[in-house]
Amino acid sequence: MRRGSRSLAAQARSAGLVVQKPKQLQAADWSLRPLCEEQLIYAATDALVLLELPRAKGAGGRQGRGAHAQPQPARSRQATVEYTGIFLTAESRQKLLRRVPPRFAQVVADHMTLAWKPSSARGLAVGSSVKLRVSGSGQDDRIQAVSVETAERQPRSGHVTISRRPEAEAVEANDLAFTPLGEPFALDGVLGASVLLGGHDREQLPERLLARLQALADCGQPGASERFEGLEESQRYALHLAANELGFEHRSEGKKGTAQRKLIVTVPKRWKRPQGGVEGERLVIKDPKKFAALFGDVPSVRLHGRVTRSGVAWEPGAEVPAALAAALAAGDGPPRRPAREEGRGGDGGQVGRLVVVLRGFPGSGKSSLASLLRRRASADVASADDFFTDAAGLQEAHERCRQCFMELIAAGRPVIVVDNTNVRRADYAFYQSKAEAAGCSVAVLELICHSTAELERLRRRSAHGVPGGAVGAMWARWEHDPAALRLEPYLPQELLPWLREQSLLDRPAHTHLVMPRGPFVSVPAALRAEFHQRFSAEWGLHHVSEIGRSQAFRLFFDVDGLDLGRLLPALPALRALAGGALIITGSAEPPAPGYHIFVPSRIVDSGEAAALRQLWLQALPELEPFVDGQLYRNPQLRLLGGRKISKEGVDMGRVHEVVGRFDAAWEPGGSSWEWSEVSIHP
Repeated sequence: MRRGSRSLAAQARSAGLVVQKPKQLQAADWSLRPLCEEQLIYAATDALVLLELPRAKGAGGRQGRGAHAQPQPARSRQATVEYTGIFLTAESRQKLLRRVPPRFAQVVADHMTLAWKPSSARGLAVGSSVKLRVSGSGQDDRIQAVSVETAERQPRSGHVTISRRPEAEAVEANDLAFTPLGEPFALDGVLGASVLLGGHDREQLPERLLARLQALADCGQPGASERFEGLEESQRYALHLAANELGFEHRSEGKKGTAQRKLIVTVPKRWKRPQGGVEGERLVIKDPKKFAALFGDVPSVRLHGRVTRSGVAWEPGAEVPAALAAALAAGDGPPRRPAREEGRGGDGGQVGRLVVVLRGFPGSGKSSLASLLRRRASADVASADDFFTDAAGLQEAHERCRQCFMELIAAGRPVIVVDNTNVRRADYAFYQSKAEAAGCSVAVLELICHSTAELERLRRRSAHGVPGGAVGAMWARWEHDPAALRLEPYLPQELLPWLREQSLLDRPAHTHLVMPRGPFVSVPAALRAEFHQRFSAEWGLHHVSEIGRSQAFRLFFDVDGLDLGRLLPALPALRALAGGALIITGSAEPPAPGYHIFVPSRIVDSGEAAALRQLWLQALPELEPFVDGQLYRNPQLRLLGGRKISKEGVDMGRVHEVVGRFDAAWEPGGSSWEWSEVSIHP
């Protein structure tokens, strides 16, 4: 049904109604009786929309009412996913426009939408390559599109808008009838998400708070201010964003984490109302690392299993090749013959030859997994490590690894494991192609890494001593393989058993460590070097804080919510007051940046520390909201390399690293430091 040139669906969308109907029923034969249940629901939905449309328009379309409630969009504290989609590569976009020339002035040819405002961003394989099959085309007097389908085991169908009139909305292509193409063709795309930064967080705010903020904007009088009290943390953060988008000055006062903390928003002296509203910045993210930085996901990929002490625990629903599942079957003992594969070769059929390609960063457990396969399935292992002598001979080592692999293929070995880092897909393309040519099935196992903090933890436990810069370069060049089976590495924890063996747990007397989720720890001076060594091997696993004595501790400052670019200009003044070099540790990861500043040469008591903080803030009063002043009465600070935990006991996931050193000048990097320099314990 249409009114003028706009469909009922388009009118519903503009009024804020959310309508979800199966598109395939548009082309159904509605003359046949009786109608099926799906057709009845389709027709009833149209009737319901007609009833709701006048009320929705009268209410300004703000409530999003309709036949289906609109889900809350996936969001982090910094961004909201507006929609997910398969975005065409530049070459495929050009190919599409050549095959289907645009008819209208507004050319789109950008993506196929998968989900609008998804309720969750977890498990979204951002960066995955997806092929689309273009099967039909359609147009009316407002919009033009092609129908597409993904080349997956369970295909997803949709459309790609080619062009539209300026006044038309892209979603109107949902109402088109598509004609099959004489020659369907394929396009390449990448799974990504359209993300809104900032603006949507204001949905956290009640109308009364938005009204006060709007009244301040309407007034526009320089110096005018509003004081907001009794805010929840999410509301305070949303108000900061909204004030920043409006160009207002904003600061917090009062003790952190309490109901007495206030937010003051002020109109600056030379304020101009922002043009074009304060919607926030939109961008399309197709890089899994950027997506993970915003939404805190394992680089936006599905997890298929977890490596355990005794094998691999597969996630429910993971599609695991039968040959691989048999090779990794639980239980040690004599090597096993390959198990039978269900559905192939009948009762007497055996699983075919298998090549397992391992990929992961140094320390992720590739060699341990290769040893497991060797022990359980009599697997042969080809690894460049076996031929490596020094960096100059790296290429020769890989060449000899390839020769070893081909010899194993020629010998007809049933299970072959390729154990290399394999940062790029091209690094193991040789092994895949040769194995498939020989009739082997191939399984790529990817040991995933959540973040750069975990990357450093893996590097430290690696037996090869790979420099941090080299591992960082691997992280930057890492390519996602959507066909790989992704496994969580096994990270054995040896610190707690060692502490128990030394009877160092549950000893509050004379202690200088505490675990917020566990016991007190008391480590004598003679054992601290070994403690730090074991703690470093499990970097980022434990919630460990130091406890100092108020009479004497190493001078430190806790800075929260201030980015490094704003902190660095404040360091010279602090260096002059403290009388010694500064070491800065911290993290810029969401939800907000946080840094600790240590003065290794200065031992102070609580009064001295508070006085030095006050002098620093008198020189730079704009730092007042960011420098904690509540830590000196009973000194306590998270140990470098420990996970951050909130006062409510919530794991925040952030792990501090050494960021740099400031003396005469700023020296970024954390390659050289001692535990005694980053500990409040003197």
